[in-house]
Amino acid sequence: MTHGTTRSTARAFGASLVLAAALLTTACGTTQPGAAATVGDRVISEAELTTAVEELNAAGVSQDKLTPAIVLPYLIMEPSVVDFTTSQGGGDPMDAARQFLRTRGLADPADSTVRVMSSATIVQEVMGAGGAAADELASVIAKSKVSVNPRYGSFDATNPLRLVSSLPAWIVAPSP
Repeated sequence: MTHGTTRSTARAFGASLVLAAALLTTACGTTQPGAAATVGDRVISEAELTTAVEELNAAGVSQDKLTPAIVLPYLIMEPSVVDFTTSQGGGDPMDAARQFLRTRGLADPADSTVRVMSSATIVQEVMGAGGAAADELASVIAKSKVSVNPRYGSFDATNPLRLVSSLPAWIVAPSP
C-alpha cells in the first residue's frame, strides 16, 4: 500500500466517522441542545426537569425518591391537562398546586415544579375516577406531538404515566 493510498483511506474513514456521528445524533429525538423533551413547539429543558425533581424531592411529595423519568411525563402532559381542565370549566390548577407546595415548605416553587404538581394532581384525579372524562383526557394527551430525549426514554400516549426506556448502550442515563 502506498503512502497516498493510506492517506485517502484515512480521509475516507474519517469522513465516514463524521457522517456516522451526525446520523446518530440526529436520530436522538429532540434536536434542541439541553432539551429533555418537546411538546409541539414547547421545549422542556433539562434544567426545568432537574429543578422540578429536586424541589419535589425536597418537599417530600412522594414516599419514593422521584427521578427525571418519573417527573418528565407530567411535564409532557401538562399542556394537554391544562387544555382539558379549561374545556371542563375547571379553575386554575396552578394556584392549587402552588398552595399545596407552599404547605410542603416550598415558599417560591419553580414554574416547572408547579406544572408537574398541577398535572400530576389532575391526571391522578381524572384517571382514577375513570369514565368519559378519563377517556377524553387520554384522547387529548394522545394528540400531543411529543419528542423525548432518548436519555429519558420515549413517550407512549397509550401509557402516558411512564416513559419507555430506549437507551442505546452508549448513552448514559441521567442520575436522580
